[in-house]
Amino acid sequence: MNTHSNNPLNLEDKIYTVKEFASALRNKYGANDTLSDTILVNIFIEKYPMYACKIKDSNNPGGCGCC
Repeated sequence: MNTHSNNPLNLEDKIYTVKEFASALRNKYGANDTLSDTILVNIFIEKYPMYACKIKDSNNPGGCGCC
């Protein structure tokens, strides 16, 4: 199994808050600082839906369907 296909962004394997995930994206990839954390995370989840399981969100109690 190719672990890169499950983690194309090479982010640490842990559960992130929206703020932590946005910070990780900004630190690793220099993402736009003018975007809110939520919008930035939503953009990445739309492009890389396999990361939905990595984000602890009060609106998503689990069961993202990707794992």
